Amino acid sequence: MKKLFASLGLMFALLSPGMTLAQEAAAPVEDAAAVETVTAVAVDAAAPVPDKGDTAWMMVSTLLVVLMIVPGVALFYGGLVRAKNMLSVLTQVMAIFCLIAILWAVYGYSLAFGDGGGLNWAIGDLSKLFLAGITPASTAATFTKGVVIPEFSFVAFQLSFAAITVALIVGGLAERVKFSALLLFGALWFTFSYLPIAHMVWASGGYLFSKGDLDFAGGTVVHINAGVAALVGAIALGKRIGLGRDAMPPHSLPMTMIGASLLWVGWFGFNAGSNLEATGGAGRADGGHRARRGGRRGLPVGRHRPEEGAGLRRFARRVRHSRHRRHHRRHRHRRLRLAGAGRRRRGRLLDGGPGGDAGHRRAHHRRLVGRGQPGAVQADRPEHRPARH
Repeated sequence: MKKLFASLGLMFALLSPGMTLAQEAAAPVEDAAAVETVTAVAVDAAAPVPDKGDTAWMMVSTLLVVLMIVPGVALFYGGLVRAKNMLSVLTQVMAIFCLIAILWAVYGYSLAFGDGGGLNWAIGDLSKLFLAGITPASTAATFTKGVVIPEFSFVAFQLSFAAITVALIVGGLAERVKFSALLLFGALWFTFSYLPIAHMVWASGGYLFSKGDLDFAGGTVVHINAGVAALVGAIALGKRIGLGRDAMPPHSLPMTMIGASLLWVGWFGFNAGSNLEATGGAGRADGGHRARRGGRRGLPVGRHRPEEGAGLRRFARRVRHSRHRRHHRRHRHRRLRLAGAGRRRRGRLLDGGPGGDAGHRRAHHRRLVGRGQPGAVQADRPEHRPARH
């Protein structure tokens, strides 16, 4: 027994240093794992987290811009055209919105806000084709350092900007372009005009961005870009068929008023949403927008300007005058036709035709004969008539 206990004691004595070394080797591993965990937690804690208020504000702003397109732009343009083209304009605006929304998700966002490498000054790349790599956890930067918003919210907001830009061009081509041709033009113009301009102005490394261009809410990318395209398209297509001959008044000014009001309301999201944060900058952007449209600079927004509504009154007066001119022109043409017919009839009478001057003289002389007045018989005697052969 003593030898057995001695053998066991010797065995434990020999194994105890190994156990000690194993414990000592395991301790640094555990310490390293702990350090890595703390580092990961610190990194996670340092990464910016989107604010729920900013996210909600971007969603509301996107909804307001969509409201500007459908039904805002659709009703605004639809009321200005003739009644027979109302449905056409509504369909065109709706179809343009749907088409650009699809193209934006396929390749538009990647080309507009991607890193184009050597061509980054003009266009992005296709690294985010079909929104590849964008997850609910990915974020997009704002104007404030350390403040981010979900990238999906940024994608949706910029989608509405792209859609309304192409939809604005419909007004310059209304009533003069086929539906299929308009869709083809919209896709090509979006690809080769809107995306390069948006990248050069808004993307980091873009040509105009690096030159210091400050386009807060689409003055260059949206309004100038769409305005020039609509002007060039209108010049290329030419005048409407029947212009100056047929009546072409707006068929529904109330519809135009509704569309304009929706555009004005949606501009709140258009301007203030471009701040990308629910801060005082958004309020300043919207306040300046209301002040510029509500009155002169320096006047309270609620005070009515003396000439308020003068433009609409002048427009309505021109419409009334054009209707009066068309009415008078139509009746003038009728009077001229009647006068021409009268002149032709008088010419036939003077030429001695059926019921002409000779016939009137004979009837007159017969009346004289019936009254017994002298000279009537002499005038009506056979010898004084033309000889018949």
